[in-house]
Amino acid sequence: MENKLNFELSRIRDNMDMVDKYIESLTGVVDEFWEEHILNGDYYLVMTSEVAVGFFTIYEEWDKKKYITSYYLDDAYMNSSKEILFRIISEFHIEKAYVATCDESFLSVCLDLNKGFELQAYFFDGTIKRDVREAEYGMEYMKIVTVEEMPEIRLLTGDFYDNVTDDDILSKKCELYRILQNEETLGVGIMVPGKLQKGYTSCGEFVLEQHRRKGVARSLQLNMADICRDREDIPIGGCWYKNINSYKTFYSCGRYSKTRLLNISF
Repeated sequence: MENKLNFELSRIRDNMDMVDKYIESLTGVVDEFWEEHILNGDYYLVMTSEVAVGFFTIYEEWDKKKYITSYYLDDAYMNSSKEILFRIISEFHIEKAYVATCDESFLSVCLDLNKGFELQAYFFDGTIKRDVREAEYGMEYMKIVTVEEMPEIRLLTGDFYDNVTDDDILSKKCELYRILQNEETLGVGIMVPGKLQKGYTSCGEFVLEQHRRKGVARSLQLNMADICRDREDIPIGGCWYKNINSYKTFYSCGRYSKTRLLNISF
């Protein structure tokens, strides 16, 4: 059956019904990093005759390696999933995949074809609000960052927020907050509403080196979580698998992680 299929370059925004089905199939939360590697990749339909029966996305990383970052097929074609993915890997010269462990179908077929994998990241879920100690710096220390303040924020945080544009702030694609004490910035948090997995907001933070180990990151996360919940959104987050300090911060905020991101080689 798979030999009758072809792959057609398309646009994700023209095929959101199928993308929504894919998102509904996930059994856990993902984050902004995962979403951006789909939204900023090339989107291809899996076609039979004139009918789309699935899709996949390909993202080229900074090192020029091509990653497949999503893969979805209608149930009627799942028995050909392995063969179709093998064709995609071969025809598009795919070297790697980013796969969330909550994406059972994609993960299973990638494991069938893998030549090795690494643990890339944790995803943290804030659906359940747990009873934890209060923030070291409460909401009274929080101040939203304006467009006019972004040059200062970029100066303070190095390249951490270089990809945040003025338009992102103005259009509410993201929001930045900083913790101020005696007019001094201790750390800066970012909130990014989910574009694909709706109802969730990714929360990340950067703490100035001289203010680390004081509870600033934890306070930013707790305060941003309260802002999310006031808006009836669920706070989520992610961190690199070996970032133990970030891992401990999320857990001290009551977040839990049942989902990982894998970096799979073919």
